Amino acid sequence: MISLMLGAMLGGTSPAVVVPMSAQLKMGRESAAILFLESAVSDVLSIVIALALLDGERVGAVHWGPVAGAILSSFLFAAVLGALGAIIWSNLLGRVRTLQNGMFTTVAFVFLIFGITEMLGYSGVIAALVFGIGLGNHAWHGALLSKKFPAHAPVGLNEREKTFFAEIVFLLKTFFFVYIGLSIQFKNLWWITFGLTVALLIFIFRIPVVRFGVHKSIPKSDACRMAAMAPKGLAAAVLASLPLQQGVAGGDLIQNSTYAVVLFSVILTSLLIFLQSTTFVNRFYQFIFKGFGPDQALTGLALAMPAISQDGNAHTDFDPSI
Repeated sequence: MISLMLGAMLGGTSPAVVVPMSAQLKMGRESAAILFLESAVSDVLSIVIALALLDGERVGAVHWGPVAGAILSSFLFAAVLGALGAIIWSNLLGRVRTLQNGMFTTVAFVFLIFGITEMLGYSGVIAALVFGIGLGNHAWHGALLSKKFPAHAPVGLNEREKTFFAEIVFLLKTFFFVYIGLSIQFKNLWWITFGLTVALLIFIFRIPVVRFGVHKSIPKSDACRMAAMAPKGLAAAVLASLPLQQGVAGGDLIQNSTYAVVLFSVILTSLLIFLQSTTFVNRFYQFIFKGFGPDQALTGLALAMPAISQDGNAHTDFDPSI
């Protein structure tokens, strides 16, 4: 049971690390979307399964049927609430902008959606994710609604508001790492060693997962980076403290080992991404992901290169707007 709980807690990846890192690395939209969806979905799975195992440990049995139903309902109803919230807010946002100091109103509405969803027993993370998707694609659902409600004109976030959200993400990410640092206690060297071993195994098995789980149209450089991104985060750290609080046997092992894995996984992610630039690590990952799509920079260069015809003249038959 200890192993199952550890596996559930450490099964996800941290959006607080993955999202800003993929943006800084200028990964393709599809690659970044895959990483973000993986982190959001795996967080929900980790929370639901870990809590189910914790309840099963307390009562002496785990009922997997209700667990599967809880996962499906958490995803479905949270997505519905997030989508409805996005439709409502995209129609109100134009009016809200006329208010003084209205920048925080979108954040407040996200908190409202998150709180209502969690209060109903569903995933606030998924609701917030779908809310963001709906707000970012307001033109799509706006076109559908305008046929029945022509007077309504939904709007999305402008560049100023997007920059504001990016600053909030940076602030929260900073405090997240402070929390992780405060939670890690170097009292037992065996726990630290065990956490490092688990972190290394996670990154070893991450390679075949990305190799066979991602479509080969993904650029090779993005696939290499995806294989090096397996940081654990806040969900794992919070879940790890629950068994010890509830008096579960081995709770101290679960908590301290998980904290160690969180620390080493973040360090290894940063280190591997850095070493992929020029070192032998880059050659290793390039060999593993041989056959994946060309890098975007190279593709753009190939489009811009003039084609030499048989008459020896250079011709450029490409669209400059690409």
